[in-house]
Amino acid sequence: MKKKLLLALLSVELYALSMSTGTSIAYEIIELFFGRMNDVFKDAPPFDSWETYIDDNTPPEKDDRNITTKQFDKPFIISLASLNFDNSDYVLKEKGDGTNHNLEIAIASNDTIISNTIVWDPTENDHVDSSELTPTQATQDAQLRYYMCASVDDPNSLADMIKKFIEMMMSGEPFDIISFLKFFFATHQIKIHALDSDSCKNKTEVKDCTFSSSPELIECFSTDHFSVKPQKLSFTLPTYVKSAHTQDINITTDAIGYTFSKTDDYNFSATFTKYMPNNEINASLAGNGTFLLDGFTNGNATNANFNFDDIAKINIALTDESWTAIDENDTKASCTERLLCGDTNVTIIPDHFTFDEAKLHNQADQNFTYIANENSMQAHIALKIQAQNEKNSTTLNFDAQSWEKSVSIRFNTPRNDESNKTQITTQLLGFSQGVYTLTYDDMTDQKHLSFNYKREKQTAQNPFIIEGKILT
Repeated sequence: MKKKLLLALLSVELYALSMSTGTSIAYEIIELFFGRMNDVFKDAPPFDSWETYIDDNTPPEKDDRNITTKQFDKPFIISLASLNFDNSDYVLKEKGDGTNHNLEIAIASNDTIISNTIVWDPTENDHVDSSELTPTQATQDAQLRYYMCASVDDPNSLADMIKKFIEMMMSGEPFDIISFLKFFFATHQIKIHALDSDSCKNKTEVKDCTFSSSPELIECFSTDHFSVKPQKLSFTLPTYVKSAHTQDINITTDAIGYTFSKTDDYNFSATFTKYMPNNEINASLAGNGTFLLDGFTNGNATNANFNFDDIAKINIALTDESWTAIDENDTKASCTERLLCGDTNVTIIPDHFTFDEAKLHNQADQNFTYIANENSMQAHIALKIQAQNEKNSTTLNFDAQSWEKSVSIRFNTPRNDESNKTQITTQLLGFSQGVYTLTYDDMTDQKHLSFNYKREKQTAQNPFIIEGKILT
């Protein structure tokens, strides 16, 4: 009770003092109340923006003033609104000194302008679609910035304000000065004056949506924060990459400012999709891929590489879900809207082939043959062929039912005087899960390896031994 009485007496004293001493003390009290008035602006901004599809006859609630994810270098149009003190309606701002009452509007991020600047006169139109804004930099957190020279009316009646203030304090009801000021500003139509820039030519400080009775340079910001993402990811890598080889991949974006370090809580992911030769997706194909990335520096990937441990045509799809996380409540999580996505195709091929279990036979499965110049008497080669990756594991998809490709097989023997050599040239052999066993008795010309040595009928030669393991 004593506290309330002291406050009431103080208010009466202020009221009496303001009436007896003139404008000096009055303006001090006005500025005191202007300080709290600017708290009202933080709760109910004088300017705001949202997507044009949200537009209605009355302003949306603050939580619904959404600005969705934007793209680097892609123009967009936004709704611009001049609002009254409780944001319940649109209102024209008052024309102040001069003829140019435009606001300058741009995208701002970390105290930096990252777009072109457009203008709007809120004394002529209280609610309009903007001209095109074009982001010039990617950012995770941006707002629209409204910049102007402006002032606010003195209250119509200082005495009336103090009188009502005293009445509310003396009423015994719970008292909130912000609610009081909202009521007073609404009933007394306190107005913002848009001024010509010349009115602020001697001002250097830019106030953060903080108005006073004298001209000030003011910047206010949109309620909603939003991100600006690159339009695309671009890839440079070879058309063919060997299986299980760690392949560097050059990834770039079209946007400066796209910079981050990959951490456990930054979601930049890669998915591998496997295709059959007819371009149908086949998830049952063998093989797994890994993708590594340190991050991006100003639009360029740092230490990006991948490998895939089998063979196939694969699509590597990258998705960044973290850059635009600030928009997760108002922008759809798709590659065309909020997410940054990119993909590239690459064909994975075997790193090498191995030849094992090589044995020599004659046509009757014996271990000798005659030196002869005719094809009917030759040493026939049987061996096991495997398509393998860089880590010497068999690539299962090198299979007649999927990704087998034609092969050519050449061989050499320890002697250089062969006369007849049957080799394999560009043939589909019929691999099964990366393995093909060539039999000595498969006499199909295209799938047969054999040889003999030139015979000089007039020159005697001693018998000699050739082992399959020394063929190369």
